[in-house]
Amino acid sequence: MTIAEQRSHAVELLNKIDDDFFAAVYTMLETYTRLKEDPIIGYEADGTAVRSSVALEQFEEDLSKPEEFVSLEDFKEQLNARSAA
Repeated sequence: MTIAEQRSHAVELLNKIDDDFFAAVYTMLETYTRLKEDPIIGYEADGTAVRSSVALEQFEEDLSKPEEFVSLEDFKEQLNARSAA
């Protein structure tokens, strides 16, 4: 059976199942499509999921402030200064 035939048959099957099972299937489909549209790309230290859209917003905000960036050389100097203190 091709994917197109399966999709067509799935519609027929969905029309035959009871409302409780349909609600469960519908929730699974909604969750799956939402996750595919905005996948989890990592986790915060507290376990909170980080979605790609949130990370993208944060990256864009961070990149809009180049004055806050530190070169690798400057970072090494700061690190050495802290260890010497």
